[in-house]
Amino acid sequence: MNEDRTGFRLRQIRLQQTIGVFGVAFAMVSLTGWIGGTLLPQWSHTAALNDLVGSDSFVFRPFSFRNEFPLGHANYTAGLALILLPWLAGLAIHHRGRRRSMWISATLLTAIVLFTAGSRGALLGIAAMAATALLVRGIRHGIKGPRLAIGLAAVVMATGFLALATPRVRTLATELMTSRTLNTGDIQRWSMAEAGLRMGWDAPLLGQGPGLTPLTYPEYRSTLGGGVDTALQLHSTPIQIWADLGLAGCLACLLLLGLILSHGFRALGRRVGDRSLSPNPILASAVVSTVGYLAFSVTDYQLDIPIFAGLLAINLGVILVARSGDQTDSASTRRPESAASG
Repeated sequence: MNEDRTGFRLRQIRLQQTIGVFGVAFAMVSLTGWIGGTLLPQWSHTAALNDLVGSDSFVFRPFSFRNEFPLGHANYTAGLALILLPWLAGLAIHHRGRRRSMWISATLLTAIVLFTAGSRGALLGIAAMAATALLVRGIRHGIKGPRLAIGLAAVVMATGFLALATPRVRTLATELMTSRTLNTGDIQRWSMAEAGLRMGWDAPLLGQGPGLTPLTYPEYRSTLGGGVDTALQLHSTPIQIWADLGLAGCLACLLLLGLILSHGFRALGRRVGDRSLSPNPILASAVVSTVGYLAFSVTDYQLDIPIFAGLLAINLGVILVARSGDQTDSASTRRPESAASG
């Protein structure tokens, strides 16, 4: 029994390390592409314009250019960074010495990628991840009531400060306050949301059918005041599920996610007698990553891209197989890791 438990633990550690290595590679490729493929050409273009007019009339603002590498859209960059961030943070927390420094650097690098994407929806994901991590800590250490409320309020305030520090969010907020109108991108999003709601209402029980949004959306596009001429998704996962699968699909997804996440929280909060077990960092990473990405998915739909569906499936699988054997005391947790590292 102990051998099976140790083998299971070793496989989980290898999975965590594999995801961590993938996260490092993603962050490096993303930042290299953003700097080399966007910032340097834009900087050269700005310098050429200033030379042409003979003054520094044009100012180069690097964070006004969103990072679209390596998947071709800034929202994809933000979503991938967001879902990977808790795994890297978990590795940083779990290791010691030089390895901890390495994983902290990797976590910060991925956080920079997330910032350069300039996604407003990512702020929802960050807030959800921070609140979930705080809740997990509260469950483990019996923190509740006023102290937990203060912590959640601090998360909200920190998210607000982060939003103000994001150049794109500041620009959009300033434009909204001065012009009192939505920009083109927001008008398109509202129109696509309206189309998705109509698509669901026209087939409320089972929806239009799995994957039929690209075919049915153009029929609704002509009745809207905005939106894009062609679209493969509705920029909101709940609306996409409602349009494709109807009420039955929405209820099935909510029930499945609710059961899996509640199982994960119960596993993280498990105690033996009066002694609380050390939380499994792999399980904690999967729970925090899932909740954060689900919050972000309200503003975008990315499950048609295999990497997002795959990582989310890994998260849910790790949570689903959580059991009492996944959580051990600190000494037994370090021994398998040492074996895997060696």
